[in-house]
Amino acid sequence: MKDPNCLANQIPEGKKVLADSGLKGSDKASTRMPGNSHRVKHFRARAQGRQETLFKRFKDFGILRQRFRHGYELHKMVLDAVAVIVQYDMENGHPLFDV
Repeated sequence: MKDPNCLANQIPEGKKVLADSGLKGSDKASTRMPGNSHRVKHFRARAQGRQETLFKRFKDFGILRQRFRHGYELHKMVLDAVAVIVQYDMENGHPLFDV
């Protein structure tokens, strides 16, 4: 069973998120569907590209790139600190591109 605190379990009932194949089969995720129109495919590609840009900013700190060996609580604190730094950067001159 997944951790009840994981992000996937925080999605409100009746809502869906755009996701890659990592959440395939989940009733809370919308993954690529072959019947989507060109317009929908273009939107999804831009939205997922924007998300990957955000992930890259986290990876630049190394927090998602290598194994963290200092316990869950310290990992959470470091990840929170990186999130604040990335958010500050986005709000002060380096926003993500619009979808």
